[in-house]
Amino acid sequence: MSEGQRARPYAGAALGALLFGLLAVACVPAGVVAAVPGGIAVAAGVQSRRMLKREPQLQGARASLAGFALGVLAIALTVVPVLGSVALFAIAR
Repeated sequence: MSEGQRARPYAGAALGALLFGLLAVACVPAGVVAAVPGGIAVAAGVQSRRMLKREPQLQGARASLAGFALGVLAIALTVVPVLGSVALFAIAR
């Protein structure tokens, strides 16, 4: 970076979304527990995307999107199999 340039500030919610998304994916082997950080990642991702649209001087769009996607993935990998097994159990009765 040259002397006259400054680094653009980073959206904290975007970093939070990314960190919670990574935590959620790491918790997938633990089962439904991953849905909690996954939900937080999705909510923080949505909130940070809105913040980034309102304040274009902030950076973090890719981190926000990645956190959102990882949160959705973690929720899908934990909640969908549980709902599927409940449905199969209900059909088998």
